[in-house]
Amino acid sequence: MGVIRVTAVVVLLVVGCDKGKVEPAQGSAQPTPAPLPIPDPAPLPVDAMSIAPSGVWVRACNDTGKRMDAIEWHDAMYKATFLNKGECTLYEQASHSYSYTYAKFNLGKDEFIIQPIDYMGETQLTPGLYSFHVTIVDYGHRQADIRAKLDSTTTKVEVRECNDTSFDFTLSSVDQLRTSVDGGKLKAHACTPYYDVPNARMTSGWQFRIGTDDNFYSGTTDGIGRNLNPGKWSYRLSIVDGRDHDGRIIVKQDPW
Repeated sequence: MGVIRVTAVVVLLVVGCDKGKVEPAQGSAQPTPAPLPIPDPAPLPVDAMSIAPSGVWVRACNDTGKRMDAIEWHDAMYKATFLNKGECTLYEQASHSYSYTYAKFNLGKDEFIIQPIDYMGETQLTPGLYSFHVTIVDYGHRQADIRAKLDSTTTKVEVRECNDTSFDFTLSSVDQLRTSVDGGKLKAHACTPYYDVPNARMTSGWQFRIGTDDNFYSGTTDGIGRNLNPGKWSYRLSIVDGRDHDGRIIVKQDPW
């Protein structure tokens, strides 16, 4: 008799200065599982695959050598409650930005404020991904600096699905990526090709089937979750060991 396992997954992200990673919060099986929807596989439309978002994406990186207990930056538009040394915030899409910006942060009880007077003569950053590195100039006088460094000029969001189980999928799909390879079949420990998409989110509904009727499924409300910044991303599907053997999804940014 077939088994349908329903799992609700919430995904949170903390990004280091090297590459972003998304770690999952495991959900639990529902007492009354919903039937598994089986969409007809269809390729991504050519026009959708050719569209790529443009703009400037920025993040702040803690290069002070100490833990930041709070930080706000870029005209106080973006905030984080803490940032360990060497870590970076998530990328945020900015309508404009310059090579330096406003920032206020705390190292323990010590507060630092970087307040640009104006941006006279500065040119705006061109489209791409940038890290604003925060450094200490003179700790005793509470002087710090923040400067942008270009991480990547990519403006494309490329996503794929990966089977991280030890079983072949006879059917699978991720809502943020409409799997079209071989009708949704995917070998164990294999990934689909990357697809260019107009945009994608860190949370997604998903499903996969092992054999003829061993189904795993999770639905996610449309429109929730952060947009993925430009780059290569994998929606990785796996099975969590436990009483119910729940399925789960991890969203991970791959190297450029």
